[in-house]
Amino acid sequence: GQSDATIKINSMEKAISSVTASVLIFLTEEELLAEEMFGLELAAFHGEVLAIHNLEVEFKETTDYFSVIEFEIIEDLRSDKEAGSVITIRMPGPTQENGINQSEMDTADLLTVGSQAIIMPVKYGETEIYSVGEETLYLNEVAEYGVGDGRRFIFIEDKNEIIFAKEAYPSFASMDSLEKIANRVRKTE
Repeated sequence: GQSDATIKINSMEKAISSVTASVLIFLTEEELLAEEMFGLELAAFHGEVLAIHNLEVEFKETTDYFSVIEFEIIEDLRSDKEAGSVITIRMPGPTQENGINQSEMDTADLLTVGSQAIIMPVKYGETEIYSVGEETLYLNEVAEYGVGDGRRFIFIEDKNEIIFAKEAYPSFASMDSLEKIANRVRKTE
């Protein structure tokens, strides 16, 4: 499939702060750590953010904002992508450099160039689309991977702590390094 030609995607210098209070479907820790979600394989990568691109997507009826990060793999925790390879991952909203309103912010907003993180995205195929009215955007034209939400599928190393959705992973409370989280996320033989 191909995206409708009427959709325009523009690169933005600066992210627009848009807080979407999207209601997340509750998932247990086991479900979040499963290797499949809604029939899609959940990948898991430890890596470093090389670049952040904030995009403005103009549909006829509305304009939407999201971002795509370039992520260099340090370790592929679930499959065999090579260390050093760079992948693109779509984040559902714009990524602020140093997120503004922390309480509403997603974990994704705290990603900055140079951040080390563990991200658990799905690989986009032909079926991952984003439709507004009659227009359809095929997400694999925008990025190779994407996260289900910008909150629960990202763990960021920040100085001596790990930033993540603590309410979603009760058993991770004492985890203070990406290495410890990697051990839980890694594909279980």
